[in-house]
Amino acid sequence: MSQINAGLLLLRPQGGRNLIAGTGRTPLVIPVAIDETCREAVHVTRRLETEVGGHLFLRQVISVPGLGGDRRLFVAEAQDDPVTQRTWIPTDEHRADLARALRTALAGEEAHERTYESVVDQALDMAQLPWCRPGWLGELRRRLDAHFAEPTDVQPYKLRVGRLILRVANSGGMYEVHATATADADANRWANNTLQDAEQRGLLRGWRPDLAGSFPDLGAEVRQAPIGTSLAMLGDLPTWSATMQSMVDLQIRSSMRGGLTTAAPYGGGALASRLEDCVQQWQAHEVLGEGFGARSLKWIKDCVLDAIEMLDASVLPPVIVNGAMTGFTTYASDGLIQISEWHPTYIGHPFTTLARSLSHRAGALARHTQADLARPFVAGWLRFGRPTDLSQEVKAGIVVGSAVQAISAWETGRTFAASAAPALGEQITEWCETILRRSTG
Repeated sequence: MSQINAGLLLLRPQGGRNLIAGTGRTPLVIPVAIDETCREAVHVTRRLETEVGGHLFLRQVISVPGLGGDRRLFVAEAQDDPVTQRTWIPTDEHRADLARALRTALAGEEAHERTYESVVDQALDMAQLPWCRPGWLGELRRRLDAHFAEPTDVQPYKLRVGRLILRVANSGGMYEVHATATADADANRWANNTLQDAEQRGLLRGWRPDLAGSFPDLGAEVRQAPIGTSLAMLGDLPTWSATMQSMVDLQIRSSMRGGLTTAAPYGGGALASRLEDCVQQWQAHEVLGEGFGARSLKWIKDCVLDAIEMLDASVLPPVIVNGAMTGFTTYASDGLIQISEWHPTYIGHPFTTLARSLSHRAGALARHTQADLARPFVAGWLRFGRPTDLSQEVKAGIVVGSAVQAISAWETGRTFAASAAPALGEQITEWCETILRRSTG
């Protein structure tokens, strides 16, 4: 497998942010070799520990765009003595030192001051990430031990934009800790409000793991680990098809019990207005890749507006849509399904569910076409009602779902780090490309 060079920034949070530990006052960027397919926190952590010879807690991953492809910088806390002598915490007065260290470590990348400044900003701007606060991990462990009244093992599991998931185990079973960055009102509209309301009303019972505990001051909650095995591990089409049919049943039941409407948060002009705001910001920050000029962005907006108009006239009811649903976040066991991640969550047309679930395939599922994977979900909804133009409505659902994903990624990323634009560019560009492909294909 191909390797990519990355920099490892080892942070030692003793006494707060304004401390630099180690033998010198110059920040260290330690080169490590991490396979480009190694993305989840648990796998990255193991590889980093092998590379540096000590125990680490992965806090942050920063994407560094360059001519030779993206590189990643891993911000981690040293957990034992073998690596603590070369750990440091950057402070504002050492911004120039950090920038010089990055230029050396990333030699050969595009020499663009804004790129380096963005990376420096992200390394320094961690105040809104709860797990980047000094002592956060130690306090979490103490809380979990007290909550379960027994020693509890805590391991990193997944690290997302503004979110961290850890796996927790003790004699009582397996759990997950979900920590979330401080969010503003815009980001909340895609996740917390809709998600919390649906859960409080019992609309997610049976397909979201149960809440086992909450630590608001740590920005964390404890949930039962999802049942069964992820679809990416099972990987066969019959299991996928059965799971998609179960998803339809869950969405229909939630819709019927919840009396959902299209009034919030998508419907009317809300989505179009937010897309317009995001497009202006993408242009101002040069977020999107080459080829996305004013004409292509206007085309994208027109495509989304046309798709919204079609979905608003649909015979199918509005449902709770989980925008994080993929083969890696969906678990199946004996006909039951649970989804571990729920961002973004919104009220929308059923077919918008397909945008994320078809975009991320792996294992045996990767051998099947998107049409193969979409068919059981669409067929399940045909039992409820048949759209006038089924093919066009499926395309419209994916277009609108892709727009939600792009907007959500931008708003969430910008919430906790104003310097996150370069890291979000590739992700948002991919969603915009999907909108264009679906609208013309």
